[in-house]
Amino acid sequence: MSSSIHEDIQRSHLERAKQLLAETDLRTPDVATASGYGSASYLPYVLRQQLSMTPVQYRAHVRGR
Repeated sequence: MSSSIHEDIQRSHLERAKQLLAETDLRTPDVATASGYGSASYLPYVLRQQLSMTPVQYRAHVRGR
């Protein structure tokens, strides 16, 4: 079953946020904006829902800290 356009967009935003968290030192609100999220507070919500981590925890995890 294929996903909807909305789901594809959400997945794209999340993947971009994960990339920015892993590869840059941008602050969470800046990552949220650069990833296409309309609200800085929505990125931490999405990460907790999808990965059970905060942005800080995800960044430390992928960087091996």
